[in-house]
Amino acid sequence: MPDIKQTIGTKASGVQANEIGAVNINVNASKGGIPKNLTLLPAKNPNFVGRKTELQQIVDDLASDSMVYIVNGIGGIGKSELAYKYLLENKDNYQHIALFEFSDTSDTLEDILIAALKQSLFLDDNITLERILYRLQQLQEKCLLVFDNLKNTDDIKKLSCLNSNCDVLITTRLNIPAHKCLNLEILPPDDARALFLSHYPTDKNIDDILEYIDYHSLFIELIAKTVQEGCLSLEELRQKFQSGDFAKIDRSFEQSFNDFLIQRFQIEDNEALKKQLQLLALLPSVEIKRTTLEEIFNNDTRLKPKLSELAKRGWLIQKEGNYKLHQIIKEFILANHPISFDTASPIMQGISKQLDPNDAYLNPNEKTYFIESIESILEQFSTEKNTIIATLQDSLCNLYFALGQYNKAQKIQQIALNTRKELLGKKHPDTATSYNNIASVYRSQGNYSKALALYQKALTIREEVLGKKHPDTATTYNNIAGAYESKGNHSKALALYQKALTIAEKVMGKKHPNTAASYNNIAVLYNNQENYPKALALYQKALTIIEEVLGKKHPKTATSYNNIALVYNNQENYPKALVLFQKALAIREEVLGEKHPDTATSYNNIALVYNNQENYPKALALHQKALTIQEEVLGEKHPDMANSYHNIATVYLKQKYCNKALTSAEKALSIYQALNLDNKIPNTQDLLKLIKRNIKKAKKMSLRRRARVCKDRDL
Repeated sequence: MPDIKQTIGTKASGVQANEIGAVNINVNASKGGIPKNLTLLPAKNPNFVGRKTELQQIVDDLASDSMVYIVNGIGGIGKSELAYKYLLENKDNYQHIALFEFSDTSDTLEDILIAALKQSLFLDDNITLERILYRLQQLQEKCLLVFDNLKNTDDIKKLSCLNSNCDVLITTRLNIPAHKCLNLEILPPDDARALFLSHYPTDKNIDDILEYIDYHSLFIELIAKTVQEGCLSLEELRQKFQSGDFAKIDRSFEQSFNDFLIQRFQIEDNEALKKQLQLLALLPSVEIKRTTLEEIFNNDTRLKPKLSELAKRGWLIQKEGNYKLHQIIKEFILANHPISFDTASPIMQGISKQLDPNDAYLNPNEKTYFIESIESILEQFSTEKNTIIATLQDSLCNLYFALGQYNKAQKIQQIALNTRKELLGKKHPDTATSYNNIASVYRSQGNYSKALALYQKALTIREEVLGKKHPDTATTYNNIAGAYESKGNHSKALALYQKALTIAEKVMGKKHPNTAASYNNIAVLYNNQENYPKALALYQKALTIIEEVLGKKHPKTATSYNNIALVYNNQENYPKALVLFQKALAIREEVLGEKHPDTATSYNNIALVYNNQENYPKALALHQKALTIQEEVLGEKHPDMANSYHNIATVYLKQKYCNKALTSAEKALSIYQALNLDNKIPNTQDLLKLIKRNIKKAKKMSLRRRARVCKDRDL
């Protein structure tokens, strides 16, 4: 029963504490900023043959000026491989490079760009296409952006704005009039022969066979491998052509591709391979690592030889340990031999098992490559209403949540909730899971009231159906307690945290991550109540468990360092606090990336130490760095942003910049009031009163003496 365990902690005296149970994002961005490779690049194709003239034409045309350049032609003649060849051979001539693959007709340009650039450009799920294009325009020129298999003519117009600093190389089946366009034709006979012989060396005449399949790259490889693997001999193949058993390829009529594949599929004698091909057609038509496929197919021990055999027979493209099902073959399988839901369901269950959020050892940040495959599977079974689908939607929700894409997480989980209420009823444990997960999304967005209402719904079901001593019930106690803590209701929070701890110790033992999370949660409360010895003891207890079971470079380990540091900070032991805050920051920058909410928390917390040490320039720089991240990934109104504004106002006030302090404090108060955070409002109101009092006092003073209170020239 998947469950997003959401136990993000509170902020005490401006210092931000994180709960060990928090789900995090793995950005994988380099510390130096935006990486050269904005996306994964294609593997090298050792069997690339010919196309020297066409490749040189692309080189010459793109060298003349930055532009949008289109390579078009029928499916399967090598447009993608030509674009990949240009990319790999010329990548050193560009400051930044990226490949965007359009594998499904439902993919929009915006979706593709967000998915591909999420990590390297630190995009949030609310960003618009126009804003993404603007971010690309700001990259240091010269850049190469390759869009493979673009399907929408309007998208080409949208991409035209990038030609000031980028070479934009597009492959498409569409016939689009353009100033710079390469209409890719079939292979010349000599190149076609070389390609065939690279897969099946022979001294026999093959000219009639090449002519029959119209020198079409994809089918040359498929037929050559068919002969190489002994499925048909050259003579048997020639007889089938002569008798009409094999459809002749007509490049002007793409239905002939389909007819050709139907006949090739019919002679495939291995039913296990056919079934595997049908399952692979559920996945996106992009290069996928074999190790990833093994996880998707639930560590099937027979998968590796089946993939190898399908590649040998020409059904799969294999390059450097990666496999890809060509879009034409994928479309053929789905149109003519779609796999049934019942046959595909074990794969869905296997993926859900790989991503079960109830596994306390799971780090979803390391599994985000599943997203595209899950989306592709859900697209194929979009009309199915099934609990297996709902569980797969849980997995996708959890991954979106880990990436901070809260709107997408909420949308997919709402679909799962509706399915469960219809099929299972309103009082089923899985329905409670959906309530819990949607509540966690609301809580991460700072909407604690909505979160509490849904957590309470989940709790009512779980207490009634599972009992009060079940781990899922304990999770809900923790989550409700965290929401109460965020709203400042410490007594209610403590009672629920202790209930969760009792269950965790009894059911999971004293050395389990969930137990550590409970120790951590209670410690947050003790720290807020200034009971530092108790807080420190529990934080240390949690850290010992986390380091032992998850390791020293895990996001939850960083959380423990962060929380112990905040106790030292509150005790005014700034050197110890700074060391631990920096240890937490080092892990977060390496594992989560520079632009993640938890990394922003670390910047804020280190800034507060500098503030306490009266190093105001360093404090201000880090607070503003945190705020910039929060604006990008959390949106306009979030409690963390309000905390940053409050902290910045405090530093400005200490530097006697009263106007800047006033502006920041007013922004903080506005967000707190909009979110009804009554526990935060009084502190910021007091800060505003102090700022206004100083401004009023300064106005009554002479210009020479005024700087003692406010350094602003105009008040």
